[in-house]
Amino acid sequence: MLGHLPEPQRDLILSGMRWTVWLSALAVPCSVAVNLLLARVGPETLGIYGLLGVYVGLTSAFLYFGGDTVVIRYIPECRSDDRASFLVSYLSVILAIMSSWLLFAWFCPAVMRLALGQTGGLRFHFTILCLAVVPIMFAMIVAGLKGMLEIRISQVLAKLLAIISLTIYAVLFVFDRSLLSAHPTAVIWSVYLGVSAILSAIGAVRLIRLCRAPRLRWFLPIGFWRYAFSTQQVSLTSFFAGQLDYVLVVNFGGLRLLGKYVAVMAVATIVRMVSGLFMDTLLPSLTNTIAARNQAGAAQVFMMHVRILFLVVTAASCATMVLAVPATAVLGPKYVSLGGPIVFMALCFGVASPGGIGGTLLNSIGRQQLAVWTYALNLCVFVGLFLVMWGRWNLTGAVVAYGTATVITSVILMVIARRTARNFPSIFALWLRATAVQAMVALVAWWWLPLGLIGAALLWIGAMVLFLWLSGYDFAECNNLVQMFLPGSEWGAYTDSNASFAEPARSRVESL
Repeated sequence: MLGHLPEPQRDLILSGMRWTVWLSALAVPCSVAVNLLLARVGPETLGIYGLLGVYVGLTSAFLYFGGDTVVIRYIPECRSDDRASFLVSYLSVILAIMSSWLLFAWFCPAVMRLALGQTGGLRFHFTILCLAVVPIMFAMIVAGLKGMLEIRISQVLAKLLAIISLTIYAVLFVFDRSLLSAHPTAVIWSVYLGVSAILSAIGAVRLIRLCRAPRLRWFLPIGFWRYAFSTQQVSLTSFFAGQLDYVLVVNFGGLRLLGKYVAVMAVATIVRMVSGLFMDTLLPSLTNTIAARNQAGAAQVFMMHVRILFLVVTAASCATMVLAVPATAVLGPKYVSLGGPIVFMALCFGVASPGGIGGTLLNSIGRQQLAVWTYALNLCVFVGLFLVMWGRWNLTGAVVAYGTATVITSVILMVIARRTARNFPSIFALWLRATAVQAMVALVAWWWLPLGLIGAALLWIGAMVLFLWLSGYDFAECNNLVQMFLPGSEWGAYTDSNASFAEPARSRVESL
């Protein structure tokens, strides 16, 4: 496995993947539990929590110039004594750009009201915009650690945000639920910003020790501005494509309807979260192998992630679809009518998730600007479908519009990446088989909604057996996958002599 990589680099990548999976196995249920817990408080509270997601996307797209990708791209290319200088110089650029946006928000407060609705008032909107430096620094620290392949500590910090937040919300839910219902805005933003600040301080200490720079100087790598500007364009278009649905729903339907929309997304987004379990290490792994001029190693890293991604995404998507009705029962009686929209959105996320690999490939080779046009198309398709469907179907129309636009964009993005990064193998045949299996499960789930637990289990098992057979996953490959993530496994055991997972898997995909 990954025989073209040097052993130290291979060990860091595989160790990072293991830590990502096990920590995410704790954090993902926590993220879902936060949504379920706040849904029990009321749709309005859940709607405000959904606006927190808009705020995070807003600050990442507009204030965090370039984003995590810039850090992960250039940290491997910097000498160890230049890394601290690069991060401080980059943070200075971000703060300068952030100041101009704050000035704009001060004179045009209606923009923030449009994005976040009437919640909190103008003074609150400007205050949280000023405090955006906290989540930005947290994101930079986590990205810097990933770029150094210190994936274990980066994942610990990132996942602790969800775990600690759930703990706080659970304590409030049990002992003072009235505080969550009466002052949800203050509680939700205080928890997010406070926990982010504490974790940022912890991560900064670790990052400083790794950089070991005796003195700081102004340093930005060659090509920084061009790469950062193109990445910023992607961030802006991605924000509008990914967060405009919340903005439109809260402005067209109000906070209560937004709460139900967030409930649909909270359940269906489990598919995306599971995808992130295994894809979070792909970009830093590719940037490090490409920086080392190891194209064969990069191709092996890519194929390993692809084979894992299709397996876990198909499993998660099918499970979410067959358990859509039980999920609405957990959310509460106000959400019982959301089974159908959850099935549809889980299908769309399952089909679209592999398309995100295209954006990662473009980022790793510095061609991320090509993704701008796909996100712009996503925006146009979504807005057009939303305006056509909202008046007649309201919430269901918004779900169909967002899911359809997401699938179209993902396919186009992967086509562009495939034509641009020709050294990486094609995944379209495998993608087609995964899509067919998920579509079959969605049709059955819709037709026999609601499914009993036994019927749901049998349908899921049958779908996974069919997918494994169609996609050429043999026993040796599945065994390698399981062994790779088991605690106590020795990385040295996974070498070329034992790797039914890298080159053979690649040849199977291409033959399909």
